[in-house]
Amino acid sequence: MEEAAIDTAEAILSNLKRANYTPPEVSWHGGDAVVMLWTAKDMTFAITVTDGEWGYVARRAGKQIREDDSLKVERFALGYTR
Repeated sequence: MEEAAIDTAEAILSNLKRANYTPPEVSWHGGDAVVMLWTAKDMTFAITVTDGEWGYVARRAGKQIREDDSLKVERFALGYTR
């Protein structure tokens, strides 16, 4: 896992903490990215974080409803995943 991906993930986790979100499960898929997973009501979120960028997949009741990738960390906003 790249150190820069860890730094970016820490910045995102800090934003989540400030907004009083329950911390996600932090994982790794064997590549250079940090993966964050969590569930809220009927929604499941997966955020993949690399050096300065992030992407996500949002699912409701098991069906994918939204995704995006290659977003700059400066654009991280909780509204992207709601």
